[in-house]
Amino acid sequence: MLEGAMASHQIQTLFDHVANVFRQCASLRPRLIDVPELDDPHSSSLMRERLTQSGVDPHYVQVVQPDLYRELQRICDTCPDPEGCARDLARGDLEVGMRKYCPNAAAIDELIVGDRLKKG
Repeated sequence: MLEGAMASHQIQTLFDHVANVFRQCASLRPRLIDVPELDDPHSSSLMRERLTQSGVDPHYVQVVQPDLYRELQRICDTCPDPEGCARDLARGDLEVGMRKYCPNAAAIDELIVGDRLKKG
């Protein structure tokens, strides 16, 4: 009997958590309209691709952490090697840029670690 009550409590806790996440997502919906368009589509597309290849959803970051997204974009605009970045990303060679020239490498690493902690 005690096991059944504990399982029921765990299921209810899970349902409550899912409902809370759903409410949070629903509250973000109106904010999608408020996301500003990006000034430099080239650097933005490189940054978005680098995030994507890193396993980070750039749209999620843009919506949930707009200040961080703008800072990533600002830093990406100062990239010392945008041509190399484009070449590396086109080859799917994410690590070369992350270790050699990407000024956003540390921030992207933090996003990756944070995402793994949430999932893990």
